[in-house]
Amino acid sequence: MASASETDQSYSYGYDYCDEAEDAKAKAEHEAAKAEHEAEDAKAKAEDAKHEAEDAKHEAEDAKHEAEDAKHEAEDAKHEAEDAKHEAEDAKHEAEDAKHEAEDAKAKHEDAKAKHEHEDAKAKHEHEDAKAKHEHEDAKAKHEHEDAKAKHEHEDAKAKAEDAKAKAEDAKAKAEDAKAKAEDAKAKAEDAKAKAEDAKAKAEDAKAKAEDAKAKAEDAKAKAEDAKAKAEDAKAKAEDCDKNNGDHDHDHDGKDNGDHDHDGKDKGDK
Repeated sequence: MASASETDQSYSYGYDYCDEAEDAKAKAEHEAAKAEHEAEDAKAKAEDAKHEAEDAKHEAEDAKHEAEDAKHEAEDAKHEAEDAKHEAEDAKHEAEDAKHEAEDAKAKHEDAKAKHEHEDAKAKHEHEDAKAKHEHEDAKAKHEHEDAKAKHEHEDAKAKAEDAKAKAEDAKAKAEDAKAKAEDAKAKAEDAKAKAEDAKAKAEDAKAKAEDAKAKAEDAKAKAEDAKAKAEDAKAKAEDCDKNNGDHDHDHDGKDNGDHDHDGKDKGDK
């Protein structure tokens, strides 16, 4: 039969064992709750990161569309500038033609004037003759008419050349404006393209962040599951300890230690 000191020692060990089981149960439940909370936080962070990645993706798509629109606008402006340039060149050629026409009219007028002066001089020398005088008058009238006509043609050609020159200047100015507009549109397209690239990079970063957050959430979830399983084991162990309160092998030597329970009374004693 075991002595009193041996019984007390086994009894005390039984208490310690069950207390440790209860402590382990509480600690495991706390760890499980903590891990579950961390898993929820990680899941929420992963969702936020996912939404952020989706927003960044949409922003990148919008920036891409904006860059494409700006590119098309730059191309249109370039074509407009080319058309204006061609129009300016045509106006320049037209002005040159008008200038040449005016120069021809001027030369024609000068030739006619010289011819008329010669004929007038000849007629003047023959003025004593009635016929010569009459011819002189007719020639003079004819010459005056032709001079007036040539002068009028010269004036018209000169005015036409001036108009063509003004038109060429306007076309040139229009071409310069179109060129400047094309350059601005090109710069805008480049800026939009850079913005699209930045948005794309941001979307990629957000996507990677979301993937990391998702992985972290999965790890936290697994940790929570492990902690929960550990808590369940500790709970089962504690319940087993409570059920076997009076007949427990407290020192784990395969022998009954005196049928002690945790209230300090031997359940086998009447």
